[in-house]
Order: sequence, then structure tokens, then C-alpha cells
Amino acid sequence: MNKEFALVFLKNHQPMPNDDELTPEIIETYGDVMDYIRENPDKEFLPLVLNSFGEYEGLGIYSMADEVINKYDRESVVINLVQSLRNTDSGVKYRCVNLCKKYSDERLIYPLAALLDDEVPSIRLGAVKALSMIDDGEIKDLLCNYLEIEEDESNKAFVESMVRGM
Repeated sequence: MNKEFALVFLKNHQPMPNDDELTPEIIETYGDVMDYIRENPDKEFLPLVLNSFGEYEGLGIYSMADEVINKYDRESVVINLVQSLRNTDSGVKYRCVNLCKKYSDERLIYPLAALLDDEVPSIRLGAVKALSMIDDGEIKDLLCNYLEIEEDESNKAFVESMVRGM
């Protein structure tokens, strides 16, 4: 394994296939690439890792990517999350929204707020949870406005209880 191989693999898997399309070879190679990056956390890899998530859980392999992301400084992760939240792939958006809970930062407010209109309820809910962890006085108003448009009853109930607690 070397940097060039890892870069090419990740560039060719933006994003990874969905769980039902993953092969043992792809899973093994992704794991090897994550092992390499964990030992060699070059900043060139970070956006590729953040945009590599396919639908669902990657049959468990994405936990390795979470470990890799932890090797990077907070500033680099936040800057790259802002970009990755704009990805059109729902697997990428879902994982990145959930990462935002760990890296709460005001720069994530607008990209997360844009996802409150996403067609996938779990992405909307993840955006709500990530927004609620950002210390900004406007979040409560933003979530109250979101309640007016949310159609998923379980999301709506969750947000209502969250807003009451703010």
C-alpha cells in the first residue's frame, strides 16, 4: 500500500458502492486504505474519506473511516465537512451529518440548515441533532421554523421536544 494507490482507490470510490453491492475485495481494500491513512494522515485524503461513504453502514467498514477522521485536526475536519455536506449522495450526507455532532461549529450551520429540506428523513433528523449541538442563539428559531415544514411525524415530535428543552 502506498499513497498513490490509496488516492486512486478513494477517487474511484466516491462514494463506495451501497452495502448490497460491496464485494469482499472492495471491503478488504477499503480497510487496507484506511489502515494506510491512519498511519499516514495526509490532508489530501480527508475530503476523499468524507465523500467515500455509500448507503448504509458499509457492512461495518466505515467505523475505520471514523477512526481515520479522528487523526485530523478539528479545523481541517470542519472545513471539509462544510464541503461534504453539499454532496448529493445520501450516504455521504448521512455520515457527514452525524460526524457534525462531534465537530459542532458555527461554520456548519448553513450547510446543515440546507439539509433540513433533504428528502431523506434520517438526514433531516441528523441535521437537527447536529444543529442543536452548536452554541448559537439562532438555532432555536431555525428549528422552530423547520417544524412548520417537517412532515415526518416522528421527526416533528423529536424536534418539538428538543426545542422545548432549549
